[in-house]
Amino acid sequence: MADLTNIAMAVEAWSDFKREAACQMADDIIDEFGLTLEDVEAMKQFQCIGTDDDKEIIWFIEDELKERANA
Repeated sequence: MADLTNIAMAVEAWSDFKREAACQMADDIIDEFGLTLEDVEAMKQFQCIGTDDDKEIIWFIEDELKERANA
């Protein structure tokens, strides 16, 4: 039988890695393009933005922009 505890820990590690990568990508996109929350709202209306992955990175971008605004 598989060691389910170690498998669960590996899955959790992936989640942490993915979150860190998404946060870094959001930072990079914001800094490279000078994005604002208004820009993101307009971009969300684009027909090409619609996959779950698109929505996920948009969430990270919005979250980072809101954090920066409150800092």
